[in-house]
Amino acid sequence: MAVGIKVDINVPEEAELGHSVDLKCSWKLPSRNSTLYSVKWYKDEHEFFSYNPENSIHDRTKVHPQKGVNVDVSTKLPATH
Repeated sequence: MAVGIKVDINVPEEAELGHSVDLKCSWKLPSRNSTLYSVKWYKDEHEFFSYNPENSIHDRTKVHPQKGVNVDVSTKLPATH
């Protein structure tokens, strides 16, 4: 029986206008041979953040401009194998 990726997402139900919120996504791959393709965050159907571990180290994290969204990429990002 194959076991898939385990994903945990932590997103507040509400956000106060003008205040920051933390969006968190963590995952556990089913085996060491498994790979993660990407993690993407959207607001109002528009992508504002993407993480692709297969890209070069300087191109793994991308922030896409989105009105009302400020992304702090200085926080911990996952290590790669």
